[in-house]
Amino acid sequence: MLLLFPALLWAAEDCPMGKLEVSGKITSANAPVANARVEVHWDETRAANLSANTSSAADGSFRLTFSFETVAGRSLLGKIKCGYQPARVQLRVEHPGFAGVQRDLATKKLPQPVVIELKPKAR
Repeated sequence: MLLLFPALLWAAEDCPMGKLEVSGKITSANAPVANARVEVHWDETRAANLSANTSSAADGSFRLTFSFETVAGRSLLGKIKCGYQPARVQLRVEHPGFAGVQRDLATKKLPQPVVIELKPKAR
């Protein structure tokens, strides 16, 4: 097992990091929502439930770029395979006073921009 750990580290060095960007706008009743917390969650080959976050700007816009490992595993001959990309990411938006929104997005067809409409919390 001790010999396997360094091999995993070398695998990460042999594959370039991948990057994805999710951007869009947060609104409520057609008005921008500032300071909404925007989170993206994804899984990688060797790690699960990774996340990155940002906040929406005064005009409701957000841009979130995140990196992920592209290690896809090993071939039958033990050669490192690169090219992994998360198939889906989970976008979560939260803001006090509004009901949270969660949306699953396919990474091959990421809508740009992503428009999220928040609804006030029920009292």
